[in-house]
Amino acid sequence: MKRKLFFVCILMMFFSVAGSGFLTYAASLTNIYTNESWDVSKRTVNGTVFACPQGSYSNVTRTFTLRATRNGITKDIAKNFNGGTILTNGTTVYYVGRYGKQHRLYKTNVTTAAVSEIGVLSDTADGIELCGYYKNKFYFIINLPEGIFAKYSVKTKKVKQLKEDVTTADWIGKKYFILCDGTGAGYGYLGVWNAGTGKHRKVSGKPYLWKTTSKYIYYIEINSGEPLAGNGFKASLYRWRLSDGAKKTIRKTLKIKQMTKVTDTYFRYLDLKGKTKTRHWKTGK
Repeated sequence: MKRKLFFVCILMMFFSVAGSGFLTYAASLTNIYTNESWDVSKRTVNGTVFACPQGSYSNVTRTFTLRATRNGITKDIAKNFNGGTILTNGTTVYYVGRYGKQHRLYKTNVTTAAVSEIGVLSDTADGIELCGYYKNKFYFIINLPEGIFAKYSVKTKKVKQLKEDVTTADWIGKKYFILCDGTGAGYGYLGVWNAGTGKHRKVSGKPYLWKTTSKYIYYIEINSGEPLAGNGFKASLYRWRLSDGAKKTIRKTLKIKQMTKVTDTYFRYLDLKGKTKTRHWKTGK
């Protein structure tokens, strides 16, 4: 289950730089959240530990210092880091930094700490989050928390807005972004953006929880009741295929009083009679 602003999404891909081109690629990129309070294992990529120390924040520039530790050596690799997520293979790092009121995309290196600018993502964004990359395009959310999902083309150096009212965009299976509007009650919308086709599909308008794999989204959809009211609700468990949007009902009826535990393989809850039930995402049993 992936429901959060910042979680780990891993993608294997290959860059290549040509002439004046920017990307030359040779390794996998990982999208990680860099807050130093986050689990160290989730901030480590190919032996490099990344951190965004809270004490490094500057009230003047409204930026953080991005820090990397590799082979026992700790180095500040960026001084103008916006905070939040980065894309990295453990040595090369792509991040969003501030330059005045602008949010710009930068590239730096763990060994040399040499920084180069790639392009401008936004002139006025209040909040911005780097989400992923696919075929010479970087994907991100601007104007958080009720943001706009957008992409930046390395070739044209232009930004194109793709979808409004997006809170998170989890990067899954090379070219998919799981889009969520988590405003209001916290389960308003769930959809998928396919970067390969440039098309969007709606998954659910009443999602409660979900888990993603490289091929599927397993999700609980509310049928009746209000989870936040505390009186319980009725729901169904579905499987949704990323490649073509095929939907399968795994368990038609779930009667939930309170969710007590959620893992990558199962979820546990109290039913309307107060009895503990455990269901597996893939089978519903």
